[in-house]
Amino acid sequence: MKKINVLVSGGSGMVGRCITEILLKDKKYNLTSSYNFNKPRYLNRIQKKIYKKFNFLNYNDCLKATKNKDKIFLLTMVSQGVKEIKNKELSFVFQSLRINMNLIEAAVHNSVKEIIFLSSSTVYQPKKSPVSENELDLNKDPYDIYLGIGWYYRYIEKFLILLNIRKVIKTKIVRTSAIYGIHDSLNVRKARVIPSLIMRMLNAKNETKFKVWGNSKVTRDFIFSEDVSNFLKKISENNGFKEIVNFSSGKSITIKKLAQKINIILNKFLKLEFNSGGISSAPYRVLSNEKLNKSRFKNIYRHPLDKGLKKTISWFQKNEKN
Repeated sequence: MKKINVLVSGGSGMVGRCITEILLKDKKYNLTSSYNFNKPRYLNRIQKKIYKKFNFLNYNDCLKATKNKDKIFLLTMVSQGVKEIKNKELSFVFQSLRINMNLIEAAVHNSVKEIIFLSSSTVYQPKKSPVSENELDLNKDPYDIYLGIGWYYRYIEKFLILLNIRKVIKTKIVRTSAIYGIHDSLNVRKARVIPSLIMRMLNAKNETKFKVWGNSKVTRDFIFSEDVSNFLKKISENNGFKEIVNFSSGKSITIKKLAQKINIILNKFLKLEFNSGGISSAPYRVLSNEKLNKSRFKNIYRHPLDKGLKKTISWFQKNEKN
């Protein structure tokens, strides 16, 4: 059987690393995963062979990366934690837009058959209850803190839909809630909320007070990185899938309860203090899974938060020291 040639763009990121490991277990794929500045750490002998260095701001590199590829998992995104988004919003949008439009144009040039795009819940306008796919209102802006990133995702989605309508490339789009898990950033200054809390708590002393940045009432819906990667693989293998779909845990939690949960799992018993006056994210960002739960993918496994956190913490404890 002829192998399927696949490019995982953004292969050094959290989801990119996970889906690379998952696809490598399936012999029908001939895989290339990309990185730019630093080659991913902890690679085994086989993984080292499939990781290739590309700078997707350079269109020629995009042409090389997409040549003879059947599918692209479009995961390349210049993004960090909420503090980095606030301070470097325009830089993130400019670079992310250039990178992904370069890749999409190169994919068209090289007659790639399919693009699977990992989008985000930041596309949605503010809502105080779980938001479904058909509730996206393009006449309303995303949350102010996600204004640039949210419109970036909206634009890429619309352009991919155009390619699908014109039958240039088959496109599949998945919007996720906040992703956490193994292979997340080990840089506490750039990390998202869960890895930031884990690393800071791991290094805190039990007798000290522990400050949790942001408003304790901020509510999120967290989804484990391996679950996202498994779902992306499944929809890529389903020829009937041609929609936009939310993929999340479907269960919301406040930052206060999240911090308390991590504190207990780590057996730290720190005295938590919440800094509501600091930089904080959108107050409520939770996705509805109603559409997914009525589809052929309704039985897709999702790690319960406690189980996912324990696996994530174990990974951080092992790798933070290396």
